Amino acid sequence: MSRGILVTHLVLIVVALGLGGFSIWQKGFMPDGDPNFSAIAMGCIVLSQAVLLIAGLYRNKKGKPPVL
Repeated sequence: MSRGILVTHLVLIVVALGLGGFSIWQKGFMPDGDPNFSAIAMGCIVLSQAVLLIAGLYRNKKGKPPVL
């Protein structure tokens, strides 16, 4: 994995955590009985970026694609 891709994944994770945290701070987990979909979406983005980051690092270490 190149340095640029690594930095991109890390920046997306930090931004998603920041936006999700801000959304939870402003509205809470369950504003007016409805779930906070902004925070849920940011959590999904963090999860997907973490999986892509781990898969990319594993691929570079072993030299072959990971089995997911």
